[in-house]
Amino acid sequence: MKIQLKNFLLLVILIAGMQLVSAQTPTTPIEVNNFIVNITDSLHVQGNRWGTQLNEAIAAKEYSNLNKGLKDMQTFIDGKIKELSSFKDIGGSGDLRKATLELLSYEKTMVTDGCMPYEKLTATSTKDDIDALNKNLITLAGKEGEYLEKMRKAQKDYAEKNNFKIEE
Repeated sequence: MKIQLKNFLLLVILIAGMQLVSAQTPTTPIEVNNFIVNITDSLHVQGNRWGTQLNEAIAAKEYSNLNKGLKDMQTFIDGKIKELSSFKDIGGSGDLRKATLELLSYEKTMVTDGCMPYEKLTATSTKDDIDALNKNLITLAGKEGEYLEKMRKAQKDYAEKNNFKIEE
């Protein structure tokens, strides 16, 4: 009797897990769009959170806490790249998926080349050291706009192709 109950519970957990996974995988063009929007929204939130951490670190001259936020962003970006890379085409989503992958790849570069150098700062770092890092990050952030614009265009084309409207 105990073995049957155990097997039944395992089956219930397995079925619930499968439903959770299938609920997260987009199956319609609107779900694909919403999935992509959630990615960019999450990146925006994480970037703002890290920016706040950076400002606090600069004010306190204590940079050791910057690593956690960056590692979280890297993990998120890597996970979404992997997830999007395995997506099946839904309603001609290839261009939107490609543009989003390019954005994610650039975001990964921004984290590595624009954000991680701040971790090397110390309490004795000069204003010039910080200004040089800020200038580099601003330059990289400016290029990010190109990737965002390409993704927005692909999103708009995808919406038109699939007869739905996106919020501007």
